[in-house]
Amino acid sequence: MTSSYKFTPKTYFSGVHLMDKYFKLEDQRLPITKLHIIGVVSMLIATKMDEVYPLKIKTVYDKIVHKKIDKKDIV
Repeated sequence: MTSSYKFTPKTYFSGVHLMDKYFKLEDQRLPITKLHIIGVVSMLIATKMDEVYPLKIKTVYDKIVHKKIDKKDIV
């Protein structure tokens, strides 16, 4: 995802950091679909914090999750 959308390494590590924080607060096992959502949303938030041109929800929905996850789960 970082190379496809030309994000900086800082953005990638910010996304990983956000995921780690979430997982520390979550005390139950998560299904794979929820892990995917958490990863995508973490990167979306990281781009909004670190990038000049952050990801748009439409781009995430259309090109990253290929419309397999509901928009409401991303937002």
